[in-house]
Amino acid sequence: MGAIVSVFKRFGLCIALIVAAGAANAQEKKVGKVGTFTIIEITDNGKFNRCSASMTTPGGGMLRFAFGANRQHYMSIPGVEGSGLKPMDIVLDGGSKAYRFKTHAANKSRASAELDYEMVDRIMAARKSITVSFAGKLYDWDLSGQKMEPVFVAITNCVSNAMAAAGDVREFATVKDWTINKQPASDGSAMCTAILITDQEQGVRFVRTKDRFEVGFSGMGSSIDGKPLEVVTFFNKAKPGGELPVQAPLVNDKETGLGWRTILRETSTARADEFGKATTLGVAYKFEGKQHILTFPMAASGASGALQSLFACAKS
Repeated sequence: MGAIVSVFKRFGLCIALIVAAGAANAQEKKVGKVGTFTIIEITDNGKFNRCSASMTTPGGGMLRFAFGANRQHYMSIPGVEGSGLKPMDIVLDGGSKAYRFKTHAANKSRASAELDYEMVDRIMAARKSITVSFAGKLYDWDLSGQKMEPVFVAITNCVSNAMAAAGDVREFATVKDWTINKQPASDGSAMCTAILITDQEQGVRFVRTKDRFEVGFSGMGSSIDGKPLEVVTFFNKAKPGGELPVQAPLVNDKETGLGWRTILRETSTARADEFGKATTLGVAYKFEGKQHILTFPMAASGASGALQSLFACAKS
C-alpha cells in the first residue's frame, strides 16, 4: 500500500493530464457533486482516463483528487513556477504531523503527487482542513466538517462506471455460483471481482487489485441512503453476538446495477481465508428502524474456489 513508484515511467500520460489541466486533448464532463466537490469524468482523445473530485476555495485555489483508469489515486494543487519536483507536505485537520510525498510532475499551473491507500484513508478521515506546503507556498482548504469518504467513493464509482460503459469489463471465469470479472487497468494490472447473487438485489462481492482486497454485500434497503451504514459481520451462525460494527461506505456498480456496502478493505489478502473457509457469512444492519439480518452461503456456493480464481485473475 504503498510504495510510491515513478509515475512518469508507468503512468506518464495520466499524470501529465492531471498537471496540464488545460490540455487541449483532455475533455471534462461533470457527472455529480458531493458537498463542495464536483465529480468530473475526464477523457483523453476520446478514451476514458480518470475521474476527479475538484474543489476551489480562496485560501487554496483548486484542489483535486483523482482516481485513474490505472486504479491509482492522485492529488493535484496549484503549481509554483520554477518549483521543480520539490516534495509536498500534507497536514490534516491542523495536526502536528506532516506526511511527505514526492511530486511526480509540476509546472507553473499544477503540481501532482500519487497517494497510497494509507494516505487516502487518512484523508477520508479528515473533517476540518487539508493543508499542503509546496515549494515555499502554503495552501489551506477548509472542509467545514465535510466528510471526505463519500468524495473518494464517488470518484471510485465514476471510474468503474466509465470503464464498464466503455465495455472494458469481461468475464474471467465462473466457479459454482460465483462469476469472476476482469477490468483491465492502463498499467497492465487489473481490478477483478467475484460476485455471488443470492436473490434480487442481494449478494456478496469480493474485489482484488494489485494493492487492495475488498469485501462488500448488497441487501434489502442497504443502498437507499448514500451515507456510510453501520454493519456487523459474523460467520457460521444465525445472528451476531459481540462482533464490533464497521461503517460501510456505499459503492455503486454499473456492472451489476447494485449498490455494494464495503465491509472490509485491506491492502493484503490476509483475511480472505475468513471468508473462503466460512460456512456462512452474515451481516446485520438497520433498515426502516429495525435490525435486518442476511446470511450468505460461503462453502456451498464455492467461495473458496471463487477467491482462488479472483486472485489468479488479478495476477493475469
